[in-house]
Order: sequence, then structure tokens, then C-alpha cells
Amino acid sequence: MLSILTLAQTEPISATEPDGYVEYQDYGCQIYLSDGTQLEGENEHHPVATYFHHIVRAAKRQGRPLVVAPTMKERMEKVGFVDCEAQTAIWPIGPWAKDERLKELGKWGLLGACESLFPFGVHFLTKEGWSIDTVRELCDTTAKGFYQAHYYTYGYVSFFSKLNNMGC
Repeated sequence: MLSILTLAQTEPISATEPDGYVEYQDYGCQIYLSDGTQLEGENEHHPVATYFHHIVRAAKRQGRPLVVAPTMKERMEKVGFVDCEAQTAIWPIGPWAKDERLKELGKWGLLGACESLFPFGVHFLTKEGWSIDTVRELCDTTAKGFYQAHYYTYGYVSFFSKLNNMGC
């Protein structure tokens, strides 16, 4: 059986018209403080780090790695796409940035992050034996944690072209 990641790499090339392109957008599932410090592992001062520690590890054990965006360009080149480009940008989580555009992006980033905590938690952590109540507690603590510090992640946008002569 093919993994979802394998399908995400191979299906677009067979479904893309000659001279067409594919665009992927994702975030890296890695959390940073506004000073650039990457948070890893369980962290009593930053529940956001603890949440991502558990989610990323569970997803990887279940064959559904979440930290794939930074390597998507190389993955798509490997399956035959050309003119591959990748761009990264800071995605604030919360409206803390001074730049107005980043502040607006941060508002939406916070909404998206808070709304996705529980679905991701239930999906990955209950398969690891966590109870719904324990997942809910982790998610509630994490949501409150977003307001305790200035967090960001990196957003990745990648573009891939399919040449006219690629027979797929």
C-alpha cells in the first residue's frame, strides 16, 4: 500500500497536463519563539512545544510524517518535476508582529492553529492510547499557551512544472 506522502508526490505528476504546474503550501510543524529559538520536546513553560512534540512523534510513528514541507522541493524533483522552486516565510501565530501584514497573517494563523489542535490530537494521539479527555486537556493547555509568548512557524510554498515531453 502506498503512503499518503508517496501519493502526494506521484499523483500530481500523472494528473498534471504537459506544461502545467503544481503548487504546495504547508507549514513546517516546527515552532519558534520570536527571538528565533526553536522549541523542541516537552516544555513546561511552552505547552505549544509539548503539543507539537507529541503530535509530530505520533504522526511519524504512524507513517504520516508532518514535517515534510521543508523537503518537498527535493521530493518533487525526484519524481520528475522540473523548474522546482521553494519559498519560505515566517508565519506568526497570533497578532504580535509589528508589521501590519504579518500581524494580519498572525491573526489567521492563531485561528487556524487553535481550530486544528483537537482534530489533529484526536486523530494521532488516540491511536497512541491517549484518552479523549487527555487529548482535550493537552489541546486546551496548548490553546492558552499561544497567548503566553510570541510564536511562529515557517510557511513553505513550492512550485513544480511538468515539461511537455514528460510521458506520464
